[in-house]
Amino acid sequence: MVISKKFSGQTDMKERWYDVEYKVEPHSEELEAQWRQPEAHEALHLPEPNAFIPHDFELCERDPDNTKYPRIIKVRKFLCKNLY
Repeated sequence: MVISKKFSGQTDMKERWYDVEYKVEPHSEELEAQWRQPEAHEALHLPEPNAFIPHDFELCERDPDNTKYPRIIKVRKFLCKNLY
């Protein structure tokens, strides 16, 4: 499929839901042979490994009394009448 404004006016069909114009043409045997035997492109390669993606997803036990952040203590209305 080729999509481009360059082909505007060269279409002979219209898609029924979105009114997109298009044209269907057979391709050559030479082009089909090239598709069967693709060559590697030098600009395409696998990326380097990402060191920030974790590999170990095992859960660890936490000690609720030994945390880096303070715990929120639930404030009860009957103990703190002046706050409400």
